[in-house]
This record gives sequence, C-alpha cells and structure tokens, in this order.
Amino acid sequence: MSTIVYPRSLGWPVLRQSLVAATGITSTNNNVFYLSTPFRHSPLKHTSDIRIVHLLPGTGEGPICCIIETAGGDNPAGYSALSYTWGDTSATAAITLNGQPFTVTENLLSALRHLRNPDNAISLWIDAICINQNDLSERSWQVRRMKSIYENAARVICWLGSDADESDLAMAKLLEITRAIKMQLSAGKGIMDAIQIVIDTRMRSILAPSQAEAQSLWDALSHLFARPWWYRIWIVQEATTSVETIIMCGGTWITRDAAFFSITAILKYLDLPENSELLLASPFTNAIRLNMFRDDRADGGSKMKLLNLLQELRRYEATDPRDKVYAVAALANDGGADSQQLRPDYTKSLAQVYTGVVTHAFSQKRGWGQQFDVLGLCCGQGGEDLPSWVPDLRVYPNASPLVKHLRHAVDDMETSPRAYSASGPGVDSVIPLMPDRFLVSAVDDILRVKAATVDVIADVAPASTDRVHYAVERSWAPTNGTARYFTGETLEQAFLRTIVADVQWETGEPVKRGYGMVWPDEDTSLFENINQNMVSLKAACLGRRLAVTRTGLIGLVPEEALIGDEIHVIIGGQVLYVLRPPPWHAPDTSGENPSPLEDEEGGVFDDTLSPSKESASAEHSTIHAPNYTREHIRSLVAQSENPRKDAYSFVGECYVHGLMDGEVIEHMKTRGVEVRSIDIR
Repeated sequence: MSTIVYPRSLGWPVLRQSLVAATGITSTNNNVFYLSTPFRHSPLKHTSDIRIVHLLPGTGEGPICCIIETAGGDNPAGYSALSYTWGDTSATAAITLNGQPFTVTENLLSALRHLRNPDNAISLWIDAICINQNDLSERSWQVRRMKSIYENAARVICWLGSDADESDLAMAKLLEITRAIKMQLSAGKGIMDAIQIVIDTRMRSILAPSQAEAQSLWDALSHLFARPWWYRIWIVQEATTSVETIIMCGGTWITRDAAFFSITAILKYLDLPENSELLLASPFTNAIRLNMFRDDRADGGSKMKLLNLLQELRRYEATDPRDKVYAVAALANDGGADSQQLRPDYTKSLAQVYTGVVTHAFSQKRGWGQQFDVLGLCCGQGGEDLPSWVPDLRVYPNASPLVKHLRHAVDDMETSPRAYSASGPGVDSVIPLMPDRFLVSAVDDILRVKAATVDVIADVAPASTDRVHYAVERSWAPTNGTARYFTGETLEQAFLRTIVADVQWETGEPVKRGYGMVWPDEDTSLFENINQNMVSLKAACLGRRLAVTRTGLIGLVPEEALIGDEIHVIIGGQVLYVLRPPPWHAPDTSGENPSPLEDEEGGVFDDTLSPSKESASAEHSTIHAPNYTREHIRSLVAQSENPRKDAYSFVGECYVHGLMDGEVIEHMKTRGVEVRSIDIR
C-alpha cells in the first residue's frame, strides 16, 4: 500500500505546547482530551486570515484528534487542501478539536483516518472544519478565498472515499499502468510514445488476462469513477490547479496526472470511438472532462468566459444550489470573480443569486449582439420559484445555447465572428426603430426589453431528446421538399440547413455558416457515424423541436415551446426568441394556415413581421427616456393594473431559417415601424 510523504510535519511535543497555549489545558492523556463542551470557532479578525487544522498522530480506529489555529497573511505555507464530498450529513461522528468534541460526517472521518500519520502531525485545510459553517458572513468571505486557498496549497488531496466495490483492484491497475508508462519515460520516450508502447506491449496482460477478470476490472473502474466526488461542482475549482494533486481512495493514492495518463492508455487500447457499446458504457467521462477543464484553465481563452463555464458546469452537483454560481464565477476570466452580483454571499436567496447572473451579464460592456447571450442559459427551466428569464442552473437540460461565435475555442469571443445577427449588424441599424435608445432593464422579477413580434408557432414536431440516434430528426423531413421556401431555396434545402441551425462544425468547433445536413447511412447511430455532420445536427437539435409558423416559416424552437407561442426579435440579441404571450394576448391558432411540410401551398415571409395592432397597444407603449432609474422603472411596472398578468414568459432561443441576419430589422425599417417595449416575467 502506498504512503504519502507530506510537505509539512509537526512533532507532537510542539503541537501539545500549542494546544496548551490555545486552550489553557494543562493535563493531557497522550492525544486525547476530555472536555464535554462542543468546540466553537473564534471569529477571524482579518479577511486575509484562514484556519489550518493539524491532524495529530494516530493509527487504526483510535480517536481523531486535531488542533486548529489561525494563519494570517495571504499565502500561509505548508498545508494540504482536502477536496472531498461531505457525504450523508445525517451520518456523523465526533472528533476532538482543540480538546473539545466537534462533529464531522462519516466520509470526512474516514478521510482523516486514512490521512493521519503514526508519527507526525499533518497540516490541512478542510472547509467543514476550517470555516465556521454557522456564520453566514464568514462562510461567504471564506468561500471567496477558496480559489486562492487551493492554488496556494502545497498539495491538493482528492478523497474519493473508503475502499468499496473492488476499488483496490481499480486503483492497483491504474498504478500498474502508471509504472509501465514511467518505465518508458525513464528510457527517454515522450509521453504519447510511452503510452503507445505500453498499449502495444503490456495493456492486454494488465487489463484482460481472462474474460472474467476483464469484466471484474471494468466493473471496479466503473464504480470508482462513478463516485460522488466526480460529480461535485467544487472539484472543478479544487482539482484543476497547477499544484501537485493526488487522488486517494481508501489507503491507496495516485497522482492526478498519472491517473489521466492511465485513462488515456485504457481508452486508446480499447479504441472506444469505434466501439459504440464500450464508449457508451465508459466510466471515465467525468474524469476526462475534468482533465480537459484543467487544460482550459491553464490556457485561459474563451472557454473560461463566465457564460461558457455556467453552461458546461451546470451538469455538476451542489448541495447548496447557489454554489452553481459561486463555484464557477471565481474561475471566469471576464470579471465574474470581481462582480458584486456574483461574489459568494450566503445571506442571499437562490432567486437573488441566479438573477444576479443575468444582471451581471447585462452590466458588462460587450459588443453589439452579445448583451442577451445570457438568455441562452434559459432552457429546460425547472421550478416556478424563478422568473422565466433567469436560468435555472439546478437543471441540466438537453439543449445547449445556440452558437454565438464561430471558432470560439481559438479566437477571442470579443473579436471572433458572430454566428448570427438577428437584430441587425450594429446599433446604428436599429436607431431608426427605437429613438429613445433604451434597450433593457431588470427590476425585481420583470425584464423589460425592446422587441417585435415576428410570427406565431402554428405547429411543432416531436422533440429531439436522444443524444445518440437521429430517427426523430429524420422524421421531421418535409413530404413536399420541392416546394419553394421564401428564400428561394427548395423546402428540402431550407430544412437541411435548419436542422443544423445553418452552422457547420469541424474538430468539435463551429466554423462557418451556410451549411446543410448530409445524412449518413440508414439505421446507424451517432457513434457508428462519428463525423462532423452528426455533431452539427445534435448541437442544434438536441433539446429542440422543428416548428412551423402561421406564415410557413420553419425553425428550431425549445422542446418546451407550444403552439401559440410567439417568435420575437429582441433588440440587442444575436438570435430570435420564443415568448409565451399572456392569456389576454393569445393568438388564433385554429390551423387555417397549414404546415408547408404537408401542403405545397404554404405561406411565405410577409407582413406578419411587423407588430400586430394588438401587440402595439397602449399597455406596451415604448419608453420615452434613454435611461430610467431603478425606482422609475419599478413605478412604471407598478402602474399596470396587473403587471404579472400582462407580462410574457420566456421560453428560449430559437433559429428561424432566413431571418437570422437582420432581415426582420430591414423589413421593419422599410415599413417605418418602431419596436415596442415588452415585459417578461
């Protein structure tokens, strides 16, 4: 069994002296103290202070005894930071902290038992012990420091949990692969060459000496990499630093880098991209994702922008859903860490924290067409405790936001080409439509925007929810593909461009517009046709459905969209949006305009692009001042007899073929129609 050489060791006599000084206790019995009063944290005096806990020597099932002390300064040295899950908070046990009982979860108790050294004390930072969790103020500003705490640690220890489900077998095999790779590295081979040599010469004997052993190993690996730690959102901040990081399960540990190299070797050996069943059953998904994020964090760039992080990391779990923001904002390279709206504050409600994501985005000085990108996170909304325009980060939806930038992984998002410009190429293009220059305000649960109704959804197809197969998308194909769409294309051509949102992907990145789907062979799955056509298809369609409007336009709308929902252009938005009208404004959807997918007499792009007379009613008159104060806007909303009744609901982003490059704006300008202000709740 491997052992850990800790970066800092304090002898028991020194710590005994510190404990006596800290508590006034003058009699001790080895490591155990007998005070019945529960431990209470003393307040930290400075915002730069943190607490360090010293795990005293011990072995086996003996009592866990610790000393906790305050470490001043921005960079206290010599501690290891523990990354772990609290586990079942109802399953607790007592340790001794400064001679007094202190309650921890069973999972943390197990970690402490496996970490302690029989001869020397070990210095650790552990959130459950080092932060007074009952003091919301302290908890808030200590959490703000967590990024630096892990970055400045001598080592990060990732605790997966105690031995179980043959985890010792899984860890032993990972270590065996690591030793084989190290042997090749010591012979002067590069890392990828070393991995390939091990694959060619050793992997079969390591992984699969027999079918039964191979199955047992696969089960063990699956359980190891399915442990709750891999799904915890804070690990993305804790386990991706440049600090030496180890992954520990029971009494066995492996370095983070060695674990990822071993996983790479296993995946290459199994050739998973060509074996769909194994790929779908791969237990390594979260580990691979964590390693990729570590590279992204080191490189910086557009993938570390706040909106990208919020979308990519919403799949992770958090005991406190507010941490879906707090764990992410500190990593953003576009101001999230310094934002008043996003800085950890556990006195705020969930609604306040999630709404802060939107108001922060609106407050940023971004290029034209980017201000409303945050609304792309509003898909697959959950409960009714949030406004519809606030993303519910507790939910991991099928759909991803529509592409906003081309080649966003290699170009800076501020300068890379925009994918769409539905509300025009720039502010100058819309000035004739909105003389007051007012764009957006968010007060309480009301979002006020400048918008125009484009059309009404008259028919919807089944939603695409299968991440692997594409039978649903093929079922959307028009039966009258030779009919003409208003752009001049055939309906078949317009359809094939619609189902990829007119964007082509290459090497995992969106690269250009003007692309139409090319179907693979019949009756095959995504992983049997791993190509960019399928990537383009699923990036656009997953979590969405094909829709046809009253005038025969076709597009992709959220799977939550219903017949009667309206498609709007919001001034300042890159894409179009589906809004659900209030009951008094529900449109006629009697079906008098049949779907062009079934009837060659379908409609064309016509006068419905201007706001209807109902939509331009006095209740939604335009605002006649460029910058209202918060109090003024609140009073305007309050003037309505029932502002909630009159407000739209936000459904999500949508793509409408032929209307994504400012066509709506140009059409309105030729008719001299101004946009109007609408409220969304």
